[in-house]
Amino acid sequence: MGGFHASASNSSPEQSEVIAASSKVAVSPRQIQPTVPPVSSQLFKALVAKSSSFARQLRETLYQCLTADSQPQVKWWRDAQGHDHYSVYDPHRQQTHDFATAHEVRVWLEQRYYQ
Repeated sequence: MGGFHASASNSSPEQSEVIAASSKVAVSPRQIQPTVPPVSSQLFKALVAKSSSFARQLRETLYQCLTADSQPQVKWWRDAQGHDHYSVYDPHRQQTHDFATAHEVRVWLEQRYYQ
């Protein structure tokens, strides 16, 4: 059986006894306890849910970044006289179009879509 043997000239008798005693201890892998405590099922479920939520949010953000450049941006406001105004930015053509009614905006969007 292989092991560590101390020579008598390099160690004291007490050290030799400790080394000899420690070399006879056999430890099986089943006796070694993990240093990380086990994760409870509730904690595991929470971690999985959080990672799923993060993945979903990442997917949505990526989709918005990839498609945002091609979608028209519509802004609406009402002036001091109570008139509605619509401003539509077309990122594809890099142009802004102004309209007085929502119907005009819808007509323009449909024409743009079918071009």
